[in-house]
Amino acid sequence: MYTRGIDHLALVADDMPAAMDFYTRVMGFRLVHVRRVPYEQDRGQPPYENLRHYFFDMGNDSLLAIFEYPKGLPRQQRDHVGGMQHIAFHVPPAKFDALLERVKACRVELIGPVPLGGRFWSAYLFDPFGIRLEFATDRSGIEQGVVESVLQTEAEARAETAQARFTSIGVLVMPFCVLGLYELIAPGTAGRLASSGVGVSLLGAAAAMQLTGGVLVRRLARVPS
Repeated sequence: MYTRGIDHLALVADDMPAAMDFYTRVMGFRLVHVRRVPYEQDRGQPPYENLRHYFFDMGNDSLLAIFEYPKGLPRQQRDHVGGMQHIAFHVPPAKFDALLERVKACRVELIGPVPLGGRFWSAYLFDPFGIRLEFATDRSGIEQGVVESVLQTEAEARAETAQARFTSIGVLVMPFCVLGLYELIAPGTAGRLASSGVGVSLLGAAAAMQLTGGVLVRRLARVPS
């Protein structure tokens, strides 16, 4: 493996004082570096000149970085494709309860802790900009690393990939099954439907699914059995 882990996560805020207050007072991070960044074309830089870009130590030699964008921009949609659903911070079991009490003392709403199966116990909160944060810990009583705690056997992984293969194949044939059902109900209907807007939509959906699902099927087919 070429990577060691996270160097830094870069988030977008529109109020740097509020970000500094939350991530130092509530989260307990340490502000370690402040700078301003120029606008640079053609490499995905923020499209604004001279932005404040502050870095916080979030533990384990990793950084959380904040860009301060102008006010009035729309909030991110965490559940859209390409969005960041949440950030999960690992908290050692011995420090978990103390961190939850710290957050509550800062009058920040906390959801949980809740058991998520296996070693996972998690609590959730939102930062001032709507970013969903998670505190994850291990209450199994076993001394183990994060990766080790979720590492599956080959058999467990194969069972999940086999289910994904079955599901994707089912999705591919579904539009054609719909047309077949129409034909059973009323002979001759499927032909007329296939040439209609509805039929074209169904067949178009099948083609699109074939492009996406077919890739998955081909990839899973490479898994030795």
